Amino acid sequence: MATFKVGSWVQITPHPDTRWEYWSVDHTALTGEFGEITEIEVPEGDPSVTYFHIVVYDEHDDPCGQQWFLGRHMIMATKYDNVVNKNFQKICDNLQKWEKKRRKMLDDGLRRVFGLSEDSHGEKKDEICIMKSADVWEEPTEDLEQDTIDEVLEILDGFDYDEIWKCPPDGAD
Repeated sequence: MATFKVGSWVQITPHPDTRWEYWSVDHTALTGEFGEITEIEVPEGDPSVTYFHIVVYDEHDDPCGQQWFLGRHMIMATKYDNVVNKNFQKICDNLQKWEKKRRKMLDDGLRRVFGLSEDSHGEKKDEICIMKSADVWEEPTEDLEQDTIDEVLEILDGFDYDEIWKCPPDGAD
């Protein structure tokens, strides 16, 4: 068991101890925080119990909370642990902001590339893109007979797609 002294830095247990009759909402607000022991008190009637007065500081080293705890409510820490923990949280928050911004920029870029608007995000399109050709589609598609469909499929099968890629489109350098 750690020996706590006045001036020692501790971290308060992350979970409330509701079995302790003196535990309050003020104690719960300080759970998981780092603080400094400012006073130690041993009651005259029960020397087996020791109370520790812990002061918790904010990021500007101003006291933001204080409460009496038992030794089982805290673990030994250092002021360095407190600084590292706060810096780590700050860095993680900044990373989350940058990740959100990067994700939004990537989504916007993909929407521009694929021609989607931002309001259609997550929606499925009901429209289907249909290839139209004046010499093939003379009537609505519902009225096509199987012979016409077979004719169109033969035209598509006979088309040389590799020939398209041999010559660049007009205006290309």
